[in-house]
Formats: sequence, C-alpha cells, structure tokens
Amino acid sequence: MKDENVLKMEKFFERDRFASHCGVKIEEVNSNYAICSAKISDFTLNAADCVQGGMVFTLADLTFSTLANFLHPNTVTQFASITYLNPAVGETLYAKAWEVSRTKHNAVYNVEIYNEKNLIVATCQASGFILG
Repeated sequence: MKDENVLKMEKFFERDRFASHCGVKIEEVNSNYAICSAKISDFTLNAADCVQGGMVFTLADLTFSTLANFLHPNTVTQFASITYLNPAVGETLYAKAWEVSRTKHNAVYNVEIYNEKNLIVATCQASGFILG
C-alpha cells in the first residue's frame, strides 16, 4: 500500500509525461527527504552501455521537485547543477533529495544519485523559486 504522501505527489506529477516516459517513480516523500527511482533498461543506456547523463539528471530533477513541491507547493526550478562521479550501471538508480536552505521564495536542495549497490553515481544541487 502506497503512503498518502507518495499518492499526493504522484497526483501532482501525473501530467509530467517526460518523467513518466523515462520510468521515474516516487518511492518516498516526507518533510525531511524524497526518494525516487528508475529502472535501468536498454532505453536508458548510452553508447558506452551506462545510463545516459540526461536520464540521471531527469531522476535528480524529479526527486528535487518532488520534495520542493511537497514542502512548498508551486515551486519551479531556478538552477540545477550535476556532477557525474561514476558510470551509472546496475539494475536501478535511486535519488535522495533533502532541503539545505529556505528563505521566503527560494529553497536549495542537495540530491545524491546512486545504484542498488549504494554506489554514488552523481550529486546535484538545485534551487527552486517558490511561487505559492
């Protein structure tokens, strides 16, 4: 049975057709963090048989956005930067986001992206502008 927070955020993102097409799933969200996942498939691989960087970024972006919009509805991305640390290989990628700072209309988040063996494949920092 899915948690009510997850159901709420799935409803919020039901029109995010790109993330849905990429297979990104919201696993957990609460006032401290959000976790999303994506299965690695042939569709997600680049020419070197690792997950394509854009897919890793999509997972990081949706995870940040899940937490930001859970905590502060109607938050949009202002800035995001990603650093790729290791080839993204395995069966599943996960991303965990947490809020680092918040002011009236701005919030900053850190996101770690890792595989099922807890190998960190990338880190991302994103800031959101809180519209609501």
